[in-house]
Amino acid sequence: MATIYFPACKTTAKYPKLAADLLTYLENRFEDLQIAACCKGKDAMADITADDTVIYTCGMCAMFLKDGSAANAFSSIWEVMDADKSFTFPSHQGKKLTIQDCWRVPDEAKLHDAIRSILGKMNIEVVELEKNRADADFCGHFLYDPNIQKFTSWSTRIAEHKDQFFQPHTADEITSLMKHHASLITTDEVVCYCGSCRDGLITGLGEQSVIHLLELIFG
Repeated sequence: MATIYFPACKTTAKYPKLAADLLTYLENRFEDLQIAACCKGKDAMADITADDTVIYTCGMCAMFLKDGSAANAFSSIWEVMDADKSFTFPSHQGKKLTIQDCWRVPDEAKLHDAIRSILGKMNIEVVELEKNRADADFCGHFLYDPNIQKFTSWSTRIAEHKDQFFQPHTADEITSLMKHHASLITTDEVVCYCGSCRDGLITGLGEQSVIHLLELIFG
């Protein structure tokens, strides 16, 4: 029995210090913590057993792991942190943020609840989009990348939506889609927890308006 952590590749690359702070937190929290390789490699899941617990940051990891690994116990890092009564969250003194949920994790009510709980603990006023939680239909450029079709055998969600999404689009078309989504956001800033969502929001809004949840916790 082991606790296996799958870091998010994009988040680690973009926020190396924040990712390191998160890893230090998890290593202190779980004595038996193992760090896995990227979930898009078969070898990353081969040794996972039904007795292991998987902790993930990335929604892509969540899709692949739940469909392709033997583990029965999964948890997002947000659920882990929200349940940790000893963790001290910083206060953001009433900051008002729209929350961007991710298309990749529609059936993760515990994850959605944990994120909102964490934002509340940081004294953040949350503004919801009309399409949120299980109804979220945004994941940045990811949904318009035809190369994602190669993962249909890895993820039932991708396979089920391969004709709706993952079709060729021009760069101008994708930019237009990102700007249209950005027009639905009424606050000055938006918080997300997905690397692809972040990139798409930046296309639509500009980098100064987009905050990753890790930045609020460890920044």
